[in-house]
Amino acid sequence: GKGVPKDDARAFYWYSQGAASGNADAMREAGLALIDGRGTPKDESRGAAFLHAAAEQDDPDAQYQLALLYIYGIGLPEDRATGFGWLQKAANGDHEIAQYRLARAYHKGFYVPQDEKKAFYWTEKAAQHDFAEARYDLGMRYRTGLGVPKDPAKAFHWHLLAAEAGHRDAQSALAFLYEQGLGTRKDPKKAFYWYTEGARDGDPTALFLLGNCYLSGTGTPIDKKKGLALVREAAERGQTGAQYLLGRCHETGTGVPKDRTQAIRWYTLAAGNGDPEAQKRLNAMGR
Repeated sequence: GKGVPKDDARAFYWYSQGAASGNADAMREAGLALIDGRGTPKDESRGAAFLHAAAEQDDPDAQYQLALLYIYGIGLPEDRATGFGWLQKAANGDHEIAQYRLARAYHKGFYVPQDEKKAFYWTEKAAQHDFAEARYDLGMRYRTGLGVPKDPAKAFHWHLLAAEAGHRDAQSALAFLYEQGLGTRKDPKKAFYWYTEGARDGDPTALFLLGNCYLSGTGTPIDKKKGLALVREAAERGQTGAQYLLGRCHETGTGVPKDRTQAIRWYTLAAGNGDPEAQKRLNAMGR
């Protein structure tokens, strides 16, 4: 569709011509068109054959797509071991999504024994590309010491890169590092800025943390009304810490009318999400 009207059927014709001459890019694109039914009747088996031919020519994109076909049994018999083998080849070919999926496989123990050191290795490989999800995960690994020694400065570096790319979880994580002074100098204003960014899409944890900024005056003037509104929104979206705090507020009458029924309601929700302090409050209230 660049410079000419989009025509999937015509595109497939030319991909087919290129595939017939052994061009790996053309074979890959023809295969994907057949699998999706773009410009040609859907034919997953034939599409898989094209992808296999392209993958044999060491095309990382084709190897990654072929891995998915084997893993999910699309156009081929489901064979996770073979799929994992192609995923490994694509990752070795510097395919960042394959590298990240390989990291997740080692982290979760999918198809292979769980191995956090290998998970770290492939996460780091993927993060070398402009891949925000991998960069966020790598930051969390350095922050928590998962598969690598803890390093707050490196956690800050990778969270910053991911946050600047718009990754919401990374923005909240970066805000926490600024708030606590981990891996960087403590900066409440930057913490408030990044909590605000992280909350833009309505993420419950980011809303809760932003609400706490308003309640405590972290990087912004204290505004208990706005803070409690954000905490309530987070609680209604299922955020456990917000549910506990809202229960506490209703129990003590902090910022809201004292209301035993509402306190029990929010403590019960928090306790159901595994908060032990909420369960203690329920026990203390005879529930």
